[in-house]
Amino acid sequence: MTTTTKTMKALLTAAQILAADDLPTVTVEVKEWGGYVRVKTLTGDERDRIEDSMVAYDERGNRQTRTLQLRAKLIAMACV
Repeated sequence: MTTTTKTMKALLTAAQILAADDLPTVTVEVKEWGGYVRVKTLTGDERDRIEDSMVAYDERGNRQTRTLQLRAKLIAMACV
């Protein structure tokens, strides 16, 4: 489809993108706990912090990936 046959919408500014309410939450039943929890979408910054917490360097500067408690960190950050 060309721009002559389709009306182009205005380009968004950075401020409009950052102001968008685009992080949905979902209420999930956890039968084992006898109730519900609300889970939110993580922001880019929150995901970056999780990923950063997975990287460590040993005394020689070698990069190591640490996945210990990764799921717990994700749940703690996503449950509201």
